[in-house]
Amino acid sequence: MQNHGFIQSISNCSEDKTPWGTKILLKGEVKVDGHFILLSPVNVSVIGGRVDRLIERWSIEKEE
Repeated sequence: MQNHGFIQSISNCSEDKTPWGTKILLKGEVKVDGHFILLSPVNVSVIGGRVDRLIERWSIEKEE
């Protein structure tokens, strides 16, 4: 499988606003390239949830 060099945003999911431990739901066919799963708006939904310890560390890392 080749990387075609484009990134699609997934609604409700971003590095600076989605805390560590947030749960996602994989749907349908999910492709794998090497050791990476290729996520897109078609095959993933953010379902939320929280892991307090991870959120605490994520908040500290964001501030640094």
